[in-house]
Amino acid sequence: MLTHLQLRDLVIVDEAELDFGPGLTALTGETGAGKSIVVDALLLIAGGRGGTDIVRQGAERAEVAASFAALPDAAVAWLEAGVHIKAVADLLGHSSIAITGDTFQVKTAYGDIQVPRAEVVSITFPENQAKKDSARSKPRPPVDESLNGTTYKNRTANFQLTVPQGWVLALELVAQSPDIVAGLKSPDEIYFVLVTPEKFSGTLSAYEGLVETQYQINFKDYKKLSENPIQMDGRAGIRLIWHGKNTGANDAPPKALIYLLPYENRMVRLTFLTVEPVFDEGLPIFEKIAASYQTLGASTK
Repeated sequence: MLTHLQLRDLVIVDEAELDFGPGLTALTGETGAGKSIVVDALLLIAGGRGGTDIVRQGAERAEVAASFAALPDAAVAWLEAGVHIKAVADLLGHSSIAITGDTFQVKTAYGDIQVPRAEVVSITFPENQAKKDSARSKPRPPVDESLNGTTYKNRTANFQLTVPQGWVLALELVAQSPDIVAGLKSPDEIYFVLVTPEKFSGTLSAYEGLVETQYQINFKDYKKLSENPIQMDGRAGIRLIWHGKNTGANDAPPKALIYLLPYENRMVRLTFLTVEPVFDEGLPIFEKIAASYQTLGASTK
């Protein structure tokens, strides 16, 4: 049962809070008073997409928070407390949902994910974002990076890598997504490295689930081939290998080595990508690059 609903800077609503008790609740008012906004708020909480048009004029973002209690017996069996959900949409069309409670499944554009108990997980799904208004969009700040010989330094994301001689910056890959902060490629453009730092306040296992579900959506016949714990840059992370088919490139068979590293309130994803026939030959190159990854200013052992 819905027990509380809080709106802030949603459409025409500056700030409002509604408390609901047992029984029937009726919303009344004149046309244009904002009754339908309450319904829109519940749709956002349920995972609906929020565009820039829902942000109140003059505000930077809209927020909706809801609390639930008196759950059905089937839900009480796996949930020990009420559930509190918060949805946020900003002027750039970014949507996110935060959820607290026991471990349960949340339906997203990437599929069902497991959310751990006693955590607040804030997730942004690019596929749920509204198209950016070019008049309002700000240009992406330039990445502060340099590649001198075999040493690559990224001062924007505060890390460095050592790559083979002759490798070059892959600026076209960085331009594909604002989440990608670094892209490098071999001279023959067969092997690629991408570095993606992402804000995430959940556990490493929860983030891994999101990453894998994303791959399942984007690649046909996705299959995880291996998973191992690793130590990199003084962090306990995860190493994955997967393959699939790229339907956007005539079913080309990509194969990738992925490293996931947890930091405070963020995760770093290192993606080493090529096509399956040459993956085994490139694997030692990928692993050597990965082993060189370290935070700028960290001591080199």
